[in-house]
Amino acid sequence: MPELTARHLNDKLSTQLPGTPLGWLANDNILQNVNGNDMVYSAATGAPVGGPSPPAVTGPIQVVTADSIYDQPTNAIYSLTTGAKTWSGVANTSGGVVAGSRVAYVLGNQLVTEPY
Repeated sequence: MPELTARHLNDKLSTQLPGTPLGWLANDNILQNVNGNDMVYSAATGAPVGGPSPPAVTGPIQVVTADSIYDQPTNAIYSLTTGAKTWSGVANTSGGVVAGSRVAYVLGNQLVTEPY
């Protein structure tokens, strides 16, 4: 049985979204993993948001802009509009974070910052 995410409106259950939540996005949207595929849903309506599906990310994610997210495990930034990878650093890091116009992550015993 697939996992579901409950959606509440005015403290009452209004609908359920399929899959597992990965993170909140801009414009009151939510990124859900549905059977191995990531889908963007409107939290207001519970309907899928049009456009291509973003690549499968495992999270945790960080919202970079209204159109892009940073996925820590892949150390990459992805466009939510096109699904394309718009920036990537060295994979298999211990996680990173977007701060301003740079991505900071640990590589071995060094802290690396790169513009995106």
